[in-house]
Amino acid sequence: MFLKSDGEPSLDEAFRGEFEALLSEYVVYGGFPAVVKGEDVKIGLLKNLVSMYAEKDVFGWFGIREVEKFGSLMKYLALSSGSIPGASSACRNIGLDYRALISYLSVLANTYVIRSIYTYHTNRINEIKKAKKVYFYDLGFRNPLPRIFTPVANRSNSGMLENFVLSELILLGFEP
Repeated sequence: MFLKSDGEPSLDEAFRGEFEALLSEYVVYGGFPAVVKGEDVKIGLLKNLVSMYAEKDVFGWFGIREVEKFGSLMKYLALSSGSIPGASSACRNIGLDYRALISYLSVLANTYVIRSIYTYHTNRINEIKKAKKVYFYDLGFRNPLPRIFTPVANRSNSGMLENFVLSELILLGFEP
């Protein structure tokens, strides 16, 4: 039992391990309500969610026909989440022309999958000139794309944690 200085139990310390485990799970699997099952079920549900989004929303409503290229773009953005993906690099690696890239990014932004924000600079002109960082609204949508479901503690990049913090700030009403 953890005790405060006045002899009362400290809930902060008593539940820290449980909280950290739940937070790690949330960062990996996201906040979609159906994803509270066993690990295999979670992964299957998230893959199905991404697939349904692509088939029904993107290809059905927006009429995008380059399925492989759109999927490659989503995977590219997932792998570069929290960093600054360059448009020319994305076009070259995926085989998209610039107009298609801008159109696909607009679809992803307008369907609340990704959020692009300017990086912070003390010089506002540089802030606008520089490329934006891309984040996913829910990491449960991001992680199935590159098929990475390793726990947060075992990951080498900080982009996912940065993405999580930004998502939570947006949910709390902060506008970056």
